[in-house]
Amino acid sequence: MRRKNIPALVEAYGRSPVLRNRHNLVLVLGCREDSRQLEKQQRDVFKQVFDLVDRLDLYGKVAYPKQHSRSQIPALYRWATSRGGLLVNPSLTEPFGLTLLEAAACGLPMVATDDGGPRDFRRVVRTVCWWM
Repeated sequence: MRRKNIPALVEAYGRSPVLRNRHNLVLVLGCREDSRQLEKQQRDVFKQVFDLVDRLDLYGKVAYPKQHSRSQIPALYRWATSRGGLLVNPSLTEPFGLTLLEAAACGLPMVATDDGGPRDFRRVVRTVCWWM
């Protein structure tokens, strides 16, 4: 989970007055019952996110739902699309990028790393668009 780079996204958002004034940040970080029962690496990432929300005073601006089902994901992407949202995948590297494919299928614009799967997606999209 560390390579997902979520704390860096929260910090970049929190330090940008423009982003804070114009947008909210919704983090879909997986499901949890009790953060104390997560694996150490996951627990550390959640602690970093919680600490950043405190330190940067992001209450009311950042949401991190505790639970969601797999079947709710397309509805979340469609909701974000309808609100003029954007999917940000801040991973340091993304081997495949299923979330990017799911978001694209729902029409949600995205920003992603230029490493791994997202780079390949861009090549495919350029090729498909060129042939159309």
